[in-house]
Amino acid sequence: MAAPEESPTTPVPARRLPPEPPALVLVLSGRILRDDIPKLCECVRALLEGEHGDVVVCDVGAVVSPDAVTVDALARLQLVARRVG
Repeated sequence: MAAPEESPTTPVPARRLPPEPPALVLVLSGRILRDDIPKLCECVRALLEGEHGDVVVCDVGAVVSPDAVTVDALARLQLVARRVG
């Protein structure tokens, strides 16, 4: 039985991943109405423009009866976040 051929190993320098930006969690609950969207957008804009963090995570686990208005609200919140940078 022949010995397995050993392959030369080349050390690979370790890479450090950049730290993740601080994230804020915006908890949405109940039913989201169309009239709520401007207030939610302003809330996200204020959070991102302040010194609070760079990322807003929307927790929609407690939203009741999600519908097209909920999807619209989330899409608008994403647009606000992109515009703020």
